[in-house]
Amino acid sequence: MKKYKKNIIWVLLWTVINVLLSMTHQYIRSMPHSNNASSFLSILDGIADQISVFIVGPILGLVGTPIFLLIDYFLLREKIKNKHLLFMIRIAIIISVILIIFHIERVYF
Repeated sequence: MKKYKKNIIWVLLWTVINVLLSMTHQYIRSMPHSNNASSFLSILDGIADQISVFIVGPILGLVGTPIFLLIDYFLLREKIKNKHLLFMIRIAIIISVILIIFHIERVYF
């Protein structure tokens, strides 16, 4: 029972991390640009951008979670037996995904 409980905790942790990262990505994409138009359509556009953070972000996070889980289970757990090294590689994957998100947003948007 303890093994299943630990696996469920890891799945939930990966899911939460992925949803938060995708919401952050969506928030960065919907940041307001330099135009300060105060027309009705620009106000609606701003509201739609903020709503997309809470709707599109979690959907993208839940779609991307199986990728993290497959990498974690098939590549990391099966190949690496040292638990400290496994934990450090997981943290490195999370940090690298964060850096990639911010780099892509800074370059292309």
